[in-house]
Amino acid sequence: MILYLHGFLSSGESAKGRWFDARVTRCLSEAFARPTWPQSAPEKSARYLCRVLESAQASSEPIRAIMGSSLGGYWARWLGARYGLPSIWINPALALDAVFEPYYGEYIHPHTGETIRINTDYLRSLKQYEVSPSEVAPSLILLDGGDEVIDSAQTRVVYEPFEQVSIAWFDGGSHAFEHCEQAWPAVRAFLKTQDVVTQSFC
Repeated sequence: MILYLHGFLSSGESAKGRWFDARVTRCLSEAFARPTWPQSAPEKSARYLCRVLESAQASSEPIRAIMGSSLGGYWARWLGARYGLPSIWINPALALDAVFEPYYGEYIHPHTGETIRINTDYLRSLKQYEVSPSEVAPSLILLDGGDEVIDSAQTRVVYEPFEQVSIAWFDGGSHAFEHCEQAWPAVRAFLKTQDVVTQSFC
């Protein structure tokens, strides 16, 4: 099974999550889970995601790889390192101060109704789950060069030196990531290289 983690204020029903779900299921015959996870406090997010993963690992259909978009990419990095699982980060929100400081304030999650307060305390808590580039599990990073939220070029500079990390760069696009179709060959190849899947049909 592949676990997909949506971004901030998004849900498991996001267009990107549904796209990869359909493609992975059809082309790789691999199960795909995309839960809507809590975001009101980083500790709550961590507990929930660990519970999801550990429950799956004790089942007949364990999680074999993790995908995450934006803030979900941040959590995919941490979970991959913690559990030794390959991960795919899509326009990941890794430089927390730069990403979140412009958005300080209170938000109501449109899908869960949670109240989320983005402030220095929230970021301090979130930083507990950072992972140094040298300690990440095998990972593929998908980057849109036109991302208006994260510094894609800086992400590439930081991670290019590490042999366990592959980067697929796409000119243009946005933080929503507009190159799912173009990125699919890289995603498929990464999952096969990591022995997550053994065959593909498209």
